[in-house]
Amino acid sequence: MPESEKTPISGRAAHKIRRKIGPLLESWYDDSGTEASGALMKFLPESTTMADALQKVVKKKIPPYMMVIFELRENWQDIVGAVSAKRTMPVRYKNGILDVEVLHPAYLAALSSKTIKEAILSKVRQYQGAADCTQIRFVPAGGMDRTPR
Repeated sequence: MPESEKTPISGRAAHKIRRKIGPLLESWYDDSGTEASGALMKFLPESTTMADALQKVVKKKIPPYMMVIFELRENWQDIVGAVSAKRTMPVRYKNGILDVEVLHPAYLAALSSKTIKEAILSKVRQYQGAADCTQIRFVPAGGMDRTPR
């Protein structure tokens, strides 16, 4: 079997082939295109949903640690509750450590208890990409560089 038949054809190449071969197949099968379109299917790329295509692009362009932060921010109220979500925000995730900014020093002291950290950590680990999260650090708001090093 030639190599060209083993790999699926996609993109502009598939469009050109369909444009050239489509009329030939229709005349070959001598019908309104039912059998011809079936024969043409092997030249078409695999169909995907827009969400799947967008997900592929996002995975290529956005680093995994940023995807974790986006997902945690989106679900932060579910993770820490409405009151805490108003006063805290995840800002960086690197090497299994989640840094969370806290707006008020008193709230920072309250969140630093081992029980609260473990409760939040167990909820964070349920989200995609954060299963390897080993530690949460609460830091004062505005006091940290948000870019990973």
